[in-house]
Amino acid sequence: LGLHAICFFLNLVEILNLYVCFTLVIPAEFTKALQNQEVKEGESVTLMCEYSIPGVQFVWRKGLETLKSSEKYHMRQRKSCISLIIHNLKPEDSGNYTCICRDQRTMATLTVNGIDIDCYENKIIVFSFDLKLRNQMAEEGNSIILHCEISKPDTPVQWRKGSNLLRSGEKYKIRQRGCMLELKIFNLTQDDSGVYSCTSETTETSANITVSGKLVQFTSKGYQ
Repeated sequence: LGLHAICFFLNLVEILNLYVCFTLVIPAEFTKALQNQEVKEGESVTLMCEYSIPGVQFVWRKGLETLKSSEKYHMRQRKSCISLIIHNLKPEDSGNYTCICRDQRTMATLTVNGIDIDCYENKIIVFSFDLKLRNQMAEEGNSIILHCEISKPDTPVQWRKGSNLLRSGEKYKIRQRGCMLELKIFNLTQDDSGVYSCTSETTETSANITVSGKLVQFTSKGYQ
């Protein structure tokens, strides 16, 4: 019985040595590289690669910028698989993305195409405003609503007064529902008079708003 135990122990040691040697010769490298991708604005994309050693630490970069997990970027790792999910893509998200593990790296190019222009049956359609802004007059102290409609639902737009970009707040309320676009201006003053515009990347509509001062009424009392 003692001899059998010794033989079993020696065989076990030999198996462990072979396992250790096999483990040590596994090369540390990317077994699946990143692939170039081309997607549309507003979509999400997943960049994925695989590394030979599971659970290894990794870093994602766009150009020279190191990326961190956020609402924009979602980083995942499952065994040897490493992925980066980019949400709500915009044209400025285009560029070179790199995954770095130890001293190894893999890179791919992401191209994000804008959504203002679509192609149907080899025809290029440029989205336009079906309902344009109209000139309006209002009295000081009141509110006013500017509205228009664009042919492509949920197209990104910007509202401006002259060259100044407008944002929602106490003074302005910006709404977009499908094709309908709306700007509401509160507590009007004569300084709010001017040209207001709604623009996308390829089209624009504008209107002139005139704010008049409040009429002051004088009352006279008779004297006896």
